[in-house]
Amino acid sequence: MSLSCAFCSLPVPSRFARCAEDAQPAYCCYGCRFAAGVARSRTTDEGTSWMLVRLGTAIFLSMNVMMFGLFLYSGDLYDTGQAAQTTIAASLRALFRYGSLLLTTPVLMILGLPILENAIAELRGRRISTDLLFAGGVLAAFSYSVVTTLRGGGDTYFDTTCMILVLVTLGKWLEATGKLKTSKAIESLREKLPNEVRVVRAGTAHTVAATDVRVGDHVLVTAGEYVPVDGVIIEHEGDFDEQLLTGESMPVHRTGGDNVCSGAISVDGSVLVRATAVGGDATMGRLIALVADARRHKGRFERLADRLAAVFVPCVVVLAVAAAALAYRRDGVESALMTLLAVALISCPCALGLATPMAVWSAMGAAARTGVLFRNSEALERLATIQTMVFDKTGTLTTGESTVTSMTIESDAGATEHEILAIVRGLAAQSTHHVARAIERFAAARRVAPREVTRVTTVAGGGIGGTLPPDDEPVFLGNERLMHANGIRMDDGSAEALRSHASAGAGTALFARRDRVHAVFGFSERIRPESADAVTALRETRGIEVRMLTGDHHARGRAIAERMNMPVEAELSPQQKLDRIRDLSTRSRTAMVGDGINDAPALAAADVGIAMGCGADVSRESADICLINNDLTKLLSAIDLSRRAVRTIKQNLFWSLGYNVVGIGLAMTGRLHPVVATLAMVLSSALVVANSRRLHQ
Repeated sequence: MSLSCAFCSLPVPSRFARCAEDAQPAYCCYGCRFAAGVARSRTTDEGTSWMLVRLGTAIFLSMNVMMFGLFLYSGDLYDTGQAAQTTIAASLRALFRYGSLLLTTPVLMILGLPILENAIAELRGRRISTDLLFAGGVLAAFSYSVVTTLRGGGDTYFDTTCMILVLVTLGKWLEATGKLKTSKAIESLREKLPNEVRVVRAGTAHTVAATDVRVGDHVLVTAGEYVPVDGVIIEHEGDFDEQLLTGESMPVHRTGGDNVCSGAISVDGSVLVRATAVGGDATMGRLIALVADARRHKGRFERLADRLAAVFVPCVVVLAVAAAALAYRRDGVESALMTLLAVALISCPCALGLATPMAVWSAMGAAARTGVLFRNSEALERLATIQTMVFDKTGTLTTGESTVTSMTIESDAGATEHEILAIVRGLAAQSTHHVARAIERFAAARRVAPREVTRVTTVAGGGIGGTLPPDDEPVFLGNERLMHANGIRMDDGSAEALRSHASAGAGTALFARRDRVHAVFGFSERIRPESADAVTALRETRGIEVRMLTGDHHARGRAIAERMNMPVEAELSPQQKLDRIRDLSTRSRTAMVGDGINDAPALAAADVGIAMGCGADVSRESADICLINNDLTKLLSAIDLSRRAVRTIKQNLFWSLGYNVVGIGLAMTGRLHPVVATLAMVLSSALVVANSRRLHQ
């Protein structure tokens, strides 16, 4: 199992994971190791941060070495030709040389040794890194300066040594803090859940660690608190803010028997919840795992950058040695040393290595904040190239709920609309079918109280039946098959209503009393409010072809498709949907949007599978992308974000490669001082980080 960096939470390269001791935290780079030390020191109660004292001391000493260097470089000010002044100048130069040596040595110990240790760790992982070049070049410059100081002649490069160490360290620190900001998506999710939970046992509330809660425990959640577990309310009721999970901006009311998910906030009441899923199995745990897992998978661009980075450092080593050899033949050892340092320092595999993952991590973090979860970076990259978007109907373009649109009553039914609705609501209240729920909502909206219905039975695929007390009069609510099975006749008015609804693609339900149909209910599917606008935007502003595949009847599919202005294929089995997706994928890059249940085969076969309604089940293996809040407009923002991310990746790669080619070329010709090369290297990494961070805004 891959490790996560103890500082920025990003994946730790295997070479560091192998070298990390079990008792020690693992870091993805030297910058994170250093930044973690600074951050850890800031949070201690020891007063002054020891890590910051060390860094400040190194910078202070380096500034003094730079001052000594200025005096050494301007030696002509003291050498006026007079013997006494020449002697004084020589003494001053010797003093400044030894002073620089004295001050540079602790800087080398404070900032240089950690870089050398990191380079050795990478060597143990069988990888040559630029840290090795930095350390080798700096040690060479320091050693050469020590020799010239002891000999009393020649140039010294103590100031160069110090500035390189300070700039490299600060650059890696800035790079690490940039990665930390990018990884905040997971931390922001983790922070939603409390560390301690109140569990009620034997009538008494006990505060326990969140990790100690078990399935079946009774958890007390008070107003203003996040729900720490998935569970069922067993006492009390209240409103819950579920915006994090569903995108619903208004609180929803939950009462006894209702389910609540971890991550929801209790707005105004205290409830007792029986835990049904805890920790990593709960909704928030699965969300966190999904986002974390997505960053461990590398996409096409990231694999390309890794391959480039793998050959980059060996090439730089060869070029640095070759350039140093030419400089030695041309101008001697000093020129060779400066050329070697400049080539090693101007090269920036950090920018190349960060070009893709920084953009991907920033984009996935931004998407997670809006309720769009990418299973991996490849899904992010592929979404940017989608040419055809295929939608399922039920649960995708529609909410999956039905709405009563009409109620036709036989003229000689012998009962008013209110009386019929009272009986129908009494029947519907004892069924969980979505049609029954729609009829119950219809009756409730008209403030019709349900009438008592006894001996209720459910007929699979037909409907429900029961009796009205006190005469045990039989009543039925269901489809034509239920009516025929019970010998119930249908008059002309009901038959005409059925034909009219069927031609319009609407669903129907019949209500019968004794031996004849008294009323016909017409239904329509509730279309998601944003569906039409989202489909139009996909087609007209994103240039994506849209289609619908549904297993529903032709008439119903056609009715929705006409409102969406898209072609439709209806009455398809899951296998037929799968075949259609495979066929489309051979002609264009195709995405499938479905509810993730009966659409699972098609979602898996599409180039990009997009599942709706993942708030309660974010672990659907068939989907590459999950829209937690069921909002199709988030699909538009996800496409825009993926296109921006791919564009940013290409910009980063272009800049990184171009910078290294030009910079290394200049360094090999001896036109760059090592300190300037170091500044350029730091700015190159900072530019890649800043460009990628724009995706997170």
